[in-house]
Amino acid sequence: MSVQDHTLPTRPGPQQHRNLLCTILFLDLAGYSARSLNDQVRIKQRLNTLLTRVLGDIPADSRLAIDTGDGAALCFMGDPQEALRAAMLLRDLLAQRYGNSLPARIGLHMGPVRVIEDVNGRVNVVGDGINVAQRIMDFAGPGQIVASRACFDIMSRITHGTATLFRYAGVHEDKHGRIHELHILQDAARAAREKPAIPWPPPARRPWLPGPVITALEQALTRHIGPLAPLLVERAVTQGGSPEHLTATLAAHIEHPATREAFMQEAQRIVDIVDSAPDAALKPADAPPPR
Repeated sequence: MSVQDHTLPTRPGPQQHRNLLCTILFLDLAGYSARSLNDQVRIKQRLNTLLTRVLGDIPADSRLAIDTGDGAALCFMGDPQEALRAAMLLRDLLAQRYGNSLPARIGLHMGPVRVIEDVNGRVNVVGDGINVAQRIMDFAGPGQIVASRACFDIMSRITHGTATLFRYAGVHEDKHGRIHELHILQDAARAAREKPAIPWPPPARRPWLPGPVITALEQALTRHIGPLAPLLVERAVTQGGSPEHLTATLAAHIEHPATREAFMQEAQRIVDIVDSAPDAALKPADAPPPR
């Protein structure tokens, strides 16, 4: 069931019944279920107001808000940094309002979801992405924001300095036996004192691809996973390798086997131009900005 607030999206939009790769923020209010019913109603109303405030500047067609009972799940289909900013703002606003009596536990993950309608005709999402986001949230302590490896890798490559905000927390196993690498958001003072958990990687090598080829790959992948496709194509190209490796790397982001195979065939036709190009040699990628 979606968050009951008229300013938030309440019905599936154009993404209905599509598989999307998005950044999921899973928020749990520690101690909420122990409150009285009247308290729960007031807290839920307050949370809806905060969500409306936090999401107000983000286009309605690029995010979804889902009521999870003890909190909410937010799916961001655009810039992953929006999820990080929202997590920090929600944590701080809740702390200002409730102090330590109702701390937020927040998990961030990037993965596939499908937008559907629930039994009441309201928007909902299912899929591995939101399931893993909840597992990541389960590792968070009161007032903590924890990110999965997948989410951390993408966010740390978008804005220089994001990696310094997180502390690597090691490998952990959830109650279903699944392994996760965790990164915990630090407070600003501690982050300024410590080195980043993961340094910038050494300069990679990448295949030189004509602009139209990259654009065609982005468009093909966007049809299957949504607006994060250009970012994933850029990241895969930067990592280097053969056109076949590039195709396989991009296809790994598509969950359904038949759809994945169809994309691989389309992508292979697109990158075949590289094999016939005389200047398709590898060249070093741009170096990361100086630290």
